[in-house]
Amino acid sequence: MRCGNPILLKRATGWRGSSDPKVPVGLDAAAALWAVLGRRLPDDFGEPDGGPGAAKALIRQPDGSLTPSAVAARALSVPGDADWYLFRVDDFTRLTVTLDYAAGIGPASVALVPDDAAGRTGEELPDSRTPGHQQIGPGLVAPGTYRLRVYGGVTIYELKVQVPRGALVPDMFEPNDSPERATSFTLAPPPKNGVSTTLRHAWRAGSYELSLHRPDDVDHLEILDIPAPSGLTQPVLSVWRTDAPVDVALLGPDGAEQGRWHGRDARVVLEQGRAMIRISGPLTRYTLRLGLELDRSKLPGPYREVDLSPIPVGGDPWPEEGELHGWERYFQILVDEEIAGTPGLQLSGPPGLTLHLLDEIGTPVTEAERVGDGELRLDLAGVAPGGYVLRIGRDVDASARLAPGRLPAASFRLGPML
Repeated sequence: MRCGNPILLKRATGWRGSSDPKVPVGLDAAAALWAVLGRRLPDDFGEPDGGPGAAKALIRQPDGSLTPSAVAARALSVPGDADWYLFRVDDFTRLTVTLDYAAGIGPASVALVPDDAAGRTGEELPDSRTPGHQQIGPGLVAPGTYRLRVYGGVTIYELKVQVPRGALVPDMFEPNDSPERATSFTLAPPPKNGVSTTLRHAWRAGSYELSLHRPDDVDHLEILDIPAPSGLTQPVLSVWRTDAPVDVALLGPDGAEQGRWHGRDARVVLEQGRAMIRISGPLTRYTLRLGLELDRSKLPGPYREVDLSPIPVGGDPWPEEGELHGWERYFQILVDEEIAGTPGLQLSGPPGLTLHLLDEIGTPVTEAERVGDGELRLDLAGVAPGGYVLRIGRDVDASARLAPGRLPAASFRLGPML
C-alpha cells in the first residue's frame, strides 16, 4: 500500500490536540489509513450485489445457519452502498437475523424484504438494536423467498440467519372443524349490569388472531343475533392479514354454500339473524374481525372519500396513539349502550385541537368541552345509539385551512374516560 508523501499525509490527517509544542501535529493512524484508502473500503467478494435482482444466495453452514460466506466479513464499501442477500424457507420457520458491524467505522442496518409483499411476514418480528448489533426476530415466518438488504455507512459487517423449523399451533377456538363444533359469536348488545340471560357461551364482536394449523384444518364460525343494518352501520365479518389466500364460505341451513370469497382479504356483509361461516385453505395465520362497520355508501358526499379509521367494535382495543398530519382526521364510531354508559370520550393532545361528533349527514351533534390544556371531553349522555363520525381538527379560521404546506404532526390519545 503506497501513501505518497508521508509528511504531507501527516499534515493533512494528523492530530492537532497535543499540548507539547515540540509535536504540533501527531499521527492519527485511522485518519491516515482512511485517506490512503481513498475514503472507501475495498469491494468484498460478493460484489456486485447492489439490488434485489443481484441478491446473492446465503450459504448454509454446518450448524444450520445461513451466512454470506464461511470465513470473510462483508463490507459496505462506499457511502450509499447496499448489499442484498436471498434465502428461501419451505415450511413455517422461526427466523432470527443477526447483523454485527464495526460501529467505530460506520453504521449499518438490515431489513427483511419478503417476496410475498401481500403477506403478513415481517410486520410482527421484533427488531432490537445496540451499537454495532441488530437483531430481527426471533419470530414465525411463512414459507417463501426472502431478501435481506444491508445498508448504512461505510463499514464492515457479519450477517447470520437462523432458520429452525417452526409450527403453527391450534388457535383459541379449536376444535371447530365441523358445524356441530362451530365457535359461536354474538352481535347482541352487551348485557345490562354484565348479567347474560343466554345459556350458551358466545364470543363477542372484536378481532381475533387465528390459524389453519393443519393441511386439513377447517374453521367453522356461527354468528348469532345479527342485527339489521341501521343508520350508517352494517354487520360485517372480515378475514385478512393472512399468510396465504384462504376460502371463506357462507353456508345455508342445509350446509350448502350461499356465497364464497377467495383471497387474502374477504369481507362478508351479514344478513339479519344467524349465519354459519366456513374458513379453509393452506396452512396460514389470519385475523378475524367481526362487528358493526361503517357503510360508506350511506355517508354524505364529503365523507365518502376521506380516510376513516375505525374506532373499535366490541372487544377491540382503543387506539392508543394517532397522528394528525393535515387539518382534520376522521374516525367512525358506533355508539352503543356500553359506550353511551361511560362518562364520554377523552382526547389528549397539543392545545388547539377540536373534537366533534357528526351524524349521518355530517351535522355536528355535540362538541367536546375543553377541560384542560390540550384536554377535551366529549359528553355522550343523551346521544342516540347508532353510527357516527368523530372529527378531530384544529381551532383555526376557515381561511387558514387553505394555507399551503403541511403542519407538523400532532400526537393524541383517544379512549373512554375512566
